[in-house]
Order: sequence, then C-alpha cells, then structure tokens
Amino acid sequence: MYKILIIFMMLLLFSCNSDKTERKTEAKKLNIQKVEVKKDIEAKKDIVKKNEKVKVADKVVKVKRAEKVFMWKVKSETSTIYLLGSIHLAKSDIYPLDDRIENGYKASDNLVVEANVKKDMAKIQNESLKLAMYPKGKSLKDDLSKDVYDNFIKTAKEVGVNEVMLSRFKPFMATLVLLTTELGKLGYSSFLGIDIHFINQADKDKKPILELENGIDQLRMLAGFSKEVNEENVKLFNKNWKNLKSDFEIMFNAWKNGDYKKIEEISYKDMNNKKLKPFYDKLFFERNANMTKKIVEYLKTDKTYFIIVGSAHYVGEKGIIQLLKKDGYKPEQL
Repeated sequence: MYKILIIFMMLLLFSCNSDKTERKTEAKKLNIQKVEVKKDIEAKKDIVKKNEKVKVADKVVKVKRAEKVFMWKVKSETSTIYLLGSIHLAKSDIYPLDDRIENGYKASDNLVVEANVKKDMAKIQNESLKLAMYPKGKSLKDDLSKDVYDNFIKTAKEVGVNEVMLSRFKPFMATLVLLTTELGKLGYSSFLGIDIHFINQADKDKKPILELENGIDQLRMLAGFSKEVNEENVKLFNKNWKNLKSDFEIMFNAWKNGDYKKIEEISYKDMNNKKLKPFYDKLFFERNANMTKKIVEYLKTDKTYFIIVGSAHYVGEKGIIQLLKKDGYKPEQL
C-alpha cells in the first residue's frame, strides 16, 4: 500500500507550495524526472539484453537467474492465479523482470492490485489534504513528545528536509517523506515500482485492472492510528534510522532472489512490541485476511489473474500464502 502513499506524498508536497509559479516549476521537474526514469529503464533494458549471453573463449555463458522469484502460482479446478510481491520503490537495474514474472502477467486475463494509483487522483488529493496534513494551528510537534520530535527533526536535517515543511505532515506521512527522500539518493524511485510497471503495461495492453482495496480507505486507515501508536512508530523510526537504508537494500536483494524468509524477518522484526499490536493488526493481518477472501473468490471463477500486493503481505503465519494453505489451496513458489 505504500505505493499509493508515495503518490499521496508527492501530491501533498505540491499542495504545501502556495505559489502557483513554484508549483508549476515543481510539476515540470517531476515530469522531467519521469522522462529521465523512463529513459533509464530503456537504457538498462538494452544493457541487460546485450549481456544476457556473453562469449568467453568461444563459449556462450548464460547470465545466472535466481532459483526462485517472489511469486507464487495457485490453482483451482477453474482458475489460475499468479501472486507477485511488490516493491513500491525500486531501482532501474531490476528491469527487465524475470521471464517467469512476465509470462505470468501475459497468461492472465486480469491484473489485480491493492489500489490503482492512476485512478481518481483528484479525489485522492482532496482526501489526502484532510487526512495526512494538519489543519492550521496544529503541527507534528503537537502529537509527539519533545525527545521523539527533536530526534526526528535531527534526522530530517541530516536528510535535508526542512522542519517547517515536515511539521505540517502527520506522523505516518512525515516518516515516509524522510524515507523516500533518502532512498531516492540511492537510486530508488516510485516510478520504477513493480505495481506501477504493470499498471502502465495493463493500460497499454487494454487489460482489465481490478482492485483488492482502494487508496482512500488505505489512507483513512493509516490516519486512524492512536497517538500512542504514532509516537511508538516515530520512536522506532529514529532508533532504526541508521539501518533503514541497509535494511531496504537487503529487502530489495531478497525480493530479487525470492527469499521470502528474509522479507519476513525484516518486515516483522518489531512485531513483539505490544504498543504496535494495533498497527500490525490493521496494517497487515486484517488486510491479509480480507485480501485472501477476495483471492479465494477469484479462484471460483474461470479467469486467470495476475495479483500484485506488497511483499510483506505474503509472508509469515498470518500471511496470504499460509492463509490460502489453510483454505485447502496449494500455492507453489515459482
């Protein structure tokens, strides 16, 4: 779901700028970035294609591919479903994707995502202004203890994010601003995310795009956490900040190698924190159960589906894969 939040964040950053000329300039910069990212992807595709077969001493050496990808296949008597884990921020070197992934998409009648980030953007922007930003007279400082706030702003200065701008965001969005800004320095971009890649492809192919959830409900859920949960999340963000970049790099490489155990380890390392139980229940476990119910309904049809949700939703005892097994299905990792 963080893909939709990244889009929200971009919209909100535009909204923070009250000067129309500056806003147009920022929008122009963003469009330039989109074009540059697209060019980068195409360039990387050419490089990878040229290097797929390398001649060494007159012998053709094939580039080694991962034993498994972060995708499962599950079948019923009438339907086949491909379950792909998403990375919402990615680097250009992830493309082209493994042929097992691309072939699963091509074999499917429908693309299914958590939320279609290209749909109803005007409504999403209006709702995000209400839910992710403070009204006039309030700020981030009002919802955090002094120590937690001061440490957070110290991190913001290291990243290069202005305190005045950041303080207008509520905790869940403020942490996302810092994370995506820092990861952007390492070459990660939301425009290179797995879900947006296939949403764009489905639009081009005129393939139906279905949703398991919707962006506005996701935003409302995140905005609905208690002050205690928000404080604890920001506190952990401060504590883990130095490792966040390396953790993300580890997760990125784990995704490329289909290593779901490593994804589980990093995604749920703070799950035993009692103060965060409502957070994990709402963000992961309740949604996992609801998404699994919809997947089971798809399995009762005679169509083929290519489903993309955040990678962390598949793993663990309460993840989608285990829930499908409990329902009698046999997901197979490809």
